Amino acid sequence: MISRWLIIGSLIFTSTVVTLQHASAQDVSADSCQEAINSEIAKELRFHRAVVFGEIAPESAPIGHVKYDTNGKPWIKMEEDKWASIKEKDEEEDPIEIVFQNDDAMESDAEIEPRRGILDTKRTLTHELIPYLMQSMRALQCRTQAICNIALESMITSPEGGENAVEIVTVETLGCLPMFRSPINECRFPSEGGNVMASEQTGMLDYCPGVRDELLEREASLLKFVVEYDAAYRTMLQLAGNFDLMIQELRWPFTHTIRNVASILGVVSRIPCFLSTCDSSPIPFPEI
Repeated sequence: MISRWLIIGSLIFTSTVVTLQHASAQDVSADSCQEAINSEIAKELRFHRAVVFGEIAPESAPIGHVKYDTNGKPWIKMEEDKWASIKEKDEEEDPIEIVFQNDDAMESDAEIEPRRGILDTKRTLTHELIPYLMQSMRALQCRTQAICNIALESMITSPEGGENAVEIVTVETLGCLPMFRSPINECRFPSEGGNVMASEQTGMLDYCPGVRDELLEREASLLKFVVEYDAAYRTMLQLAGNFDLMIQELRWPFTHTIRNVASILGVVSRIPCFLSTCDSSPIPFPEI
């Protein structure tokens, strides 16, 4: 019962953060722009970790596992075939409501489809997986840099056709393929007289690059630790497998030798002794 209430509490906390993000995103401000940037970077991070570690299917997920739907809303598995999340309400008395859905609905609306991660590859050595891990890390660098570029362009460019105008922009990052993304409307600050930046935009110019650098540094350290652990784990599996093969190959010759030694020990007493001390008996004491 305690663990279930802990899951519900974490669900309310996580969903409340997402609710605040969507609520603040309605107004164009520094806070809403930060929340929008955090949401976009978090989405790219989830895709990166799904590529590296894999994404488990809803029916196979353990209790307490968190998945995200296509709208970025978190869902926590409460029990078998039951996922819970928070639904926003307009009433002031009860602003939140817990909603549920089953595994099939969660799978059809999941943000990331179930897939096998790079580290789940079998019959390979760790150094053979390093090029794929580095390629995934490079993709994370490019995609997060594209978010910062489109956020900066959204800040310094006046929205055409209204603040909620949506158009596809080609984002070019040095060393990466061009990407097509939509401007971040929460960062499209209104300007007067052309591309004049507002005062609250000044502190936002360095926000996304700082968050991105901290994220990449942390993920690089985590990836280094994971590679070290995976190398040790695969080495131990190879040693255990080779030792099992050796035991299987030496089982019959080794046990046959032990049986022969045991049978020889049983007939040692029948081997004649050719030493004079073998047949000598103790010298009797003289009678008094």
